[in-house]
Order: sequence, then structure tokens, then C-alpha cells
Amino acid sequence: MFSKLLTIWLLERIYGVTIPILLYVNDYKVLYALGNISGPSDSPGTPAPGEAFVTVYFRLNRFLGTSIELELLSPCFDRAIDPSLIGADGIPVSEIIKDGELFVTRTDQTITVDLSEIAGLQLIDDSAIVPSCPTP
Repeated sequence: MFSKLLTIWLLERIYGVTIPILLYVNDYKVLYALGNISGPSDSPGTPAPGEAFVTVYFRLNRFLGTSIELELLSPCFDRAIDPSLIGADGIPVSEIIKDGELFVTRTDQTITVDLSEIAGLQLIDDSAIVPSCPTP
């Protein structure tokens, strides 16, 4: 797993792109995080100031010894994850796999995850990253 993460990190640094990833934790649930819980969002189409969002999309920022720092990528409005559907089994697959193209925006909000907790990862096409969400 470490070598895959290192490869992604190197590709991002060499080519100046963001490669969105989904991560699976040791119980094979999709890792998710809450974003925008303490501050406003400046990107059109993303949650309003002070409004939180749920994300399963991350960018690998850096390695911190036995942990990694991940940047939260906010899914655009049409791919938003309904927080009321999160249960003991984590995020339902139906919330991740939806109709329409996936677009996400960078948030500069980060979390730290212990490498020993990561069981798998899935790459997402870097064309999903947009500077701001398209307006409906």
C-alpha cells in the first residue's frame, strides 16, 4: 500500500496534477470525512458558508512518518453525499456511485490518517478536479 501511495504522491508532484483517491480502512469501509465544519466555502456550487459536507474523495498531501496528510476534496452539488444515510456500515455505495460526472474541488482542509488503518485505495480520473463546481 505504501508504494502505491508514494507513486501517486510522486506523480502529483512531477506533473502538477491532483489524483483523487478513495481509501478503504481496515474494516473495508470507505474512509469519509466532514469538511467545511468551521469556515466558509468560496467555491460556487459547493456548500454555503458554515455548511458542512461529507466527502470520500481525497488528495494525498504528504507523508508524516507512519501517517499521511489528506486534503478533503469537496464533491460538487450533484454528487453530494447525504449525511443522514451514513450508518454503522459507513457510506452506502449508492451515495458514492451516482449518475452523472464526478467533479470535485480542492478545499485546503486536511486530515491525518495512520497508514496502518488503510486497507486499500482506488484512483479516480484526475479530470474530476475542477477549479470551481459547474453551476446548474
